[in-house]
Amino acid sequence: MHIQYEKYSDILSDKVGFGKKNVEEIIVHISEQVIFYCQERTKYYKEKYGIELDINYDIFRANQALIDTLEDLRRLKEFHPVQYPNRLKCAAYLAYWWLQRQPLTFSVSDDMCEDFLEKVSKEDIARVIHPNAFWLVAYVFGELFTSTELPCMKENPEYERQWDVEFDYIFYYFCYRADSPKSIEAFLSTTLLHPIWEVKEGVYFEEQHI
Repeated sequence: MHIQYEKYSDILSDKVGFGKKNVEEIIVHISEQVIFYCQERTKYYKEKYGIELDINYDIFRANQALIDTLEDLRRLKEFHPVQYPNRLKCAAYLAYWWLQRQPLTFSVSDDMCEDFLEKVSKEDIARVIHPNAFWLVAYVFGELFTSTELPCMKENPEYERQWDVEFDYIFYYFCYRADSPKSIEAFLSTTLLHPIWEVKEGVYFEEQHI
């Protein structure tokens, strides 16, 4: 863990790091995803339960998660002769450090706690308690797959029900089982064996951006 990090120039370096432009694009991309997620969750709980969520996005914790992720990936670049790690590794390392830092917090005001516990399903309560894990499920799949549906999805009448179960299983894994980047990478790799969406370029091999 980097209590104080003083090698920002290494991360931003085109030679030993990822380049300033790429790092800026990563920050913008993740920020947009988090903001959209928070807006969607706020709307969902308001419309379904009449509950106002209080959302705190700690930018300092989010920045630290990115610093730790990029520094680990930079060391991987030194160990393996690649320009950029593949998408699978990038998603796994970001997921691990995001879970370590927990930059997102959802809560409800004291005067709404009773209504919240009475009205909200146990599944949706868990998604308020673990907002970072729930966001990561959508984030990592967005990093690994396109939105193009493959035949095994289209031809399976049980797909939606089965995917709901799988989504909850992955959510549970991020809440309680994700203990290292390598375990997350191994877990995510199983989703690529028989994918239901088209796999993005750069998942298996290095590419020109993270």
